[in-house]
Amino acid sequence: MKSVSTKKILVIGPVLAAWAEIRVIEQSLGFIPHTLIFIDPLEDFSSDENRVDFYNKWREKLTVLQPEYDAFIGFSLGGVILQENLDLLTDKAVLLFSSPTFIDETLSNRLNAVIKLAREKSVFDAIREKNRYVFSPYPVPDYVINLTNDKIAADRLATGLEYVLGVDSRTKLQQTPTKVMHLIGEQSQLVNRDNVVAINNGGLVVVPNAGMRVLQNNPSYCVDAILPFLNG
Repeated sequence: MKSVSTKKILVIGPVLAAWAEIRVIEQSLGFIPHTLIFIDPLEDFSSDENRVDFYNKWREKLTVLQPEYDAFIGFSLGGVILQENLDLLTDKAVLLFSSPTFIDETLSNRLNAVIKLAREKSVFDAIREKNRYVFSPYPVPDYVINLTNDKIAADRLATGLEYVLGVDSRTKLQQTPTKVMHLIGEQSQLVNRDNVVAINNGGLVVVPNAGMRVLQNNPSYCVDAILPFLNG
């Protein structure tokens, strides 16, 4: 077994209009005593790519990458990508954050509302709509969104969320021998018990007093759950 200090972990992020927003997530994982490599789930982004091609490309990529890493972390879309490829990761630890197992009606309606705003109005309206749910039950913090290209940002946001729609990883999660821990917020307005199933080998953690951003909403609870999992 590798020592705690030598583990290498791949972190696949969520759908972000601008990848620079990943800095907040990087900071929230600062307590993990391992080498973390962050990767944009939309790094090969093409608005013309369909959902099947997107997931096939990620399967090819993970097939190549997985021998390099001891564990994998996925946020939202990143977690969906990992769920869809658990059979490649049977000897790894997989940590998921707020990643739907399947899409229920409420989540579908809310994601589609964001997608419609991004496609038909503006990326800033879409981000505001998304953040309304992401940060609930807490206020949306004041921050500046720096976008170098509004159209690309809108395409990233809309297309990335479209990749989430239609997901159904229930069978994979219930049958996998892979060591999985999934953290969801008790008060999340997006990913919650209505669209997540318990994992066959345990590992579903419902974080109290938290929405989608469990690490920011209840950090001490998350740290106590995550460190033994990753260090084990």
